[in-house]
Order: sequence, then C-alpha cells, then structure tokens
Amino acid sequence: MTEQIYRSTEVFTQDTIPDALLKEHKIKAGSRGLLRVLSGRIWLVYEDRDERILLSPDHPGLIEPLTPHHVELDGAVQFQIDFMYDRPDG
Repeated sequence: MTEQIYRSTEVFTQDTIPDALLKEHKIKAGSRGLLRVLSGRIWLVYEDRDERILLSPDHPGLIEPLTPHHVELDGAVQFQIDFMYDRPDG
C-alpha cells in the first residue's frame, strides 16, 4: 500500500478543536486519516463497531475511509490529522 499525504490540518488543542470532529463524521472514499497526538491523549471512537481507542504521542490512530467516527477529549491535548490518498499497489 502506497500512501501520499495530500493535506494536514493545523495543530488542534482542546480549545481549538472543530465541533465537527466531536460529532459523527467520515473520511471520503479513497482517503485515510492519521490522527497524530503531539501531547496528551484523545479517544478515537468508531461508531459502526462500538470501539474506543485511546491515542497518545506513542500511539497514533489510523482512520479508514467511509468509517463513521468521532473523537473525545481526555484532558489537555494537541493533535494533528494527516490525510492520505489510499493507493493499492498490488
């Protein structure tokens, strides 16, 4: 699998996180997201499988295309999301 980052968000904090990330949403087909925690911790919640994963600087979270999810804060946090094209190479 070859992945190419096509966009990265600004660095978000508990004070600047967009409301849309706290509600159910999806990444478009053909893309993936990599949620990288720079400091603190944040929960990545997958809606369709009732799964919660605690992310930290040592444990980023991969978000698959078309998968309903949201994030939940676990105190003070800084994080960024990289969006990648998903290109299977055989």
